[in-house]
Amino acid sequence: MSSSLSTSTLRTVERLWEERMSAPKGTLSSSGVSMVEWPGFTATVILDIGGSLIVAGPAEAIALLRHLSPQQLVDAEVAASALLSLRPRLIGKALLGYADESTFTPAPAAHKVRPADLSAVEQALSHCDADDRDESGLSEMSAWFVAEEEGVPVAAAGYEGWPGGVVHCGVAVGSRYRGRGLGQSVASAAVGHALAGHAVAQWRSRDTNATSTRLGECLGFVQVGSQTAFDLHT
Repeated sequence: MSSSLSTSTLRTVERLWEERMSAPKGTLSSSGVSMVEWPGFTATVILDIGGSLIVAGPAEAIALLRHLSPQQLVDAEVAASALLSLRPRLIGKALLGYADESTFTPAPAAHKVRPADLSAVEQALSHCDADDRDESGLSEMSAWFVAEEEGVPVAAAGYEGWPGGVVHCGVAVGSRYRGRGLGQSVASAAVGHALAGHAVAQWRSRDTNATSTRLGECLGFVQVGSQTAFDLHT
């Protein structure tokens, strides 16, 4: 499989984030940093897509971040220091990966995986800690698959439709059942099903979650950028 995304896929990703960040069309097609004011918001988001940055938030935050270089903006500690007077709380920094039909690498069929409903997904999530359940986002998704051991769901994956032909994917594996390839098998089924509709798949993982990032890479997701978000307590 190809390790690079098509121009069409990259344009889809750019259009998605321009809309979500309330930025003008074409903002992410040019290099550099664009500032977008969000009046009345108490959050700031720094988005990096292929080295093009959008910084969005209230005017006070924009003023404090405007002097930073692109390299400083994507450093969460540096950005937090610049926002210090607004008492920022780091919500998180996520790495953004994308796959299309040309990059997707299906996992070998090492485990039995089946389509599932929300109740089966919740069974699988019961084996996970709270942080993993929250990061997966599976409870809010609309299509799911599970892998079972002795008839009990212990790993789940799914996806939900985002605007512009993008599907956001998530996976969770019970803490006791990791290291067996269950996550790769169930995530492969979900991503393959999503891409059958000719969508672009998104894989978002915390920058500290190396296991999730590696899993995405194994399935053919190409890291395109990052998203850093702060709550502000003005």
